[in-house]
Amino acid sequence: MSVGAIDIGSNSILLTIADRGESAAIPLKLIVDEAHVTGLSKGLAQGASITEEARARAYKVLKHYAGILKEHRVEEFKVVATEALRRAKNGGEVRKQIEDIFSAPVEIISGDREAELSFWSVQKEFSDSKSKKIIFDIGGASTELCLGNDQGIESSVSVKVGSVVLTEKFNLQKKCSPNPAKDYVMSLLREVPWLEKMEDTLGIGVAGTMTTLMAMEKKISAYDRKLVHNMSITREQTDHWLSEVCARDNVDRPSLVGLSADRADVFSGGIIILKSLIDYIGWKKVICMDAGVRLGVIYEMLKIK
Repeated sequence: MSVGAIDIGSNSILLTIADRGESAAIPLKLIVDEAHVTGLSKGLAQGASITEEARARAYKVLKHYAGILKEHRVEEFKVVATEALRRAKNGGEVRKQIEDIFSAPVEIISGDREAELSFWSVQKEFSDSKSKKIIFDIGGASTELCLGNDQGIESSVSVKVGSVVLTEKFNLQKKCSPNPAKDYVMSLLREVPWLEKMEDTLGIGVAGTMTTLMAMEKKISAYDRKLVHNMSITREQTDHWLSEVCARDNVDRPSLVGLSADRADVFSGGIIILKSLIDYIGWKKVICMDAGVRLGVIYEMLKIK
């Protein structure tokens, strides 16, 4: 039986419907896999409310997803929400309205739980299960980091900065120098003791910043998961794209093939967080996996070990 997962992120909202795959090497069969940028955390300072505009964008997408679940007759599904609803003053009200859309509960997960789900979404599919790896998920309002391997999770942390938050804090929508924002992110990373001396780990990124960066590197105008999933990008290539993005404003950034207009306004924040991670940890390259919370939830629901 197919199952579904809706991941209400701080910038994007995702729906996946999946069934068991054909083998251990292909553990999932994806039936539906959609993502829409809603910018739920735009304008959301600490302790503030999710704006009416952001709520309207989110509800439109969620009603669309509810229709897809009904069309595919998916009876078992889970709805999870992350930092935007954790942070918002009106998070409870927004949660109730989403529950009304799906006639189902919404689980607001912790940062540690978010990191755990992203970790296992990679670990269950990545070919090298034994090597120590740091799975990072650059979201809109927070960035989750999780260290582990086939023996389990060693450490995890939710760093309270994401692509939307960083972009708004440093006005990165315009042509900009990345340095002040990068210095800020580096200061947050220095507060995570276990991140020191991790240059020998594998760095694996999930979610929109990484998939978009890979689409840009490969000049993919129409997103195709197969073309970015399990691919890598070097430190030097990341530096190149950081310079290209910061040299343009929101109007010009979508001229870069692979960078969609709905991500262009906050992508600078995401790639600066990525660059900070690469430089702080000392990775020579990072790997992209089109995975994350939604697939972690799917694996749990299907009891795939």
